[in-house]
Amino acid sequence: GNMVLWDEKKGGMHPWDENYYKAATGVPTDEHFDPEFIMQHAIDSANSASAYSTGVKTGVNMMGVDLYEQPVRTILEEAETCGKSGGIMSSVPILHATP
Repeated sequence: GNMVLWDEKKGGMHPWDENYYKAATGVPTDEHFDPEFIMQHAIDSANSASAYSTGVKTGVNMMGVDLYEQPVRTILEEAETCGKSGGIMSSVPILHATP
């Protein structure tokens, strides 16, 4: 793969490597495979949206908090404290997977 800091022995060739399915069902995996490795490196679109809206790096299952699990404010919340208003604009329906 071409993910930064990705270790193919620990995380598999890609985030959907068959070893993840093996680990989930109790089937033995490759010797160096670590099913928790992906938790350190690959976030989903919701977590990346959180990082984008706050300007703060985040991790897996970390919405609106920093890497130390401390709450962070979005740029919209910061604008509102200055008496500004804001909103969200999207080119796709807001219920789309990644608006």
